[in-house]
Amino acid sequence: MLAFISAVIFVFMLFFADRSEGALTQAVLMGSVVTVIVAMLLLIRFLDSPFHESVGGVRPVAMERKLDIVDEALSAANRRVPPPCDARGNPASWTRPRTGATGSRSGHDPPRARSRGDGLEQLPGNALER
Repeated sequence: MLAFISAVIFVFMLFFADRSEGALTQAVLMGSVVTVIVAMLLLIRFLDSPFHESVGGVRPVAMERKLDIVDEALSAANRRVPPPCDARGNPASWTRPRTGATGSRSGHDPPRARSRGDGLEQLPGNALER
C-alpha cells in the first residue's frame, strides 16, 4: 500500500513538469520528493521492527538489568511472585479488589497506610535501588 501511494505521488509530480523550466530545476523538484518518500518508507520499516542485532537496533539490555535487580530483591526477601501472564502472553486470572461507594477499598486501610505485605520493606538499606 505504501509503495502504491509513493508511486501515485511520483506520477502526480510528473504533472508539474514544465518545458519552460530547466532540466536541473525539474530534477531538483522530483529528487527532493523522491528523497522524502524514500526516507519516510525507510523510517516506517525501521519503526516496524526495531528489535534487531544490526546498527540502530534496540536491545533489551536495560530491561534485563532491571529484571535481574528485581529477582535479586525477591530472592533476598524469600518471596516468589507469580508472572502476570502465561508463556503465550495471555493474562493470568486475577480478581480486582472490590471498591465501596466512596471509591476506597472496602474493609482495608488506604494503600499508603498499609505495609507492602510482600516482605520487600524488610530489605536492608536501599537494596532495591542501584
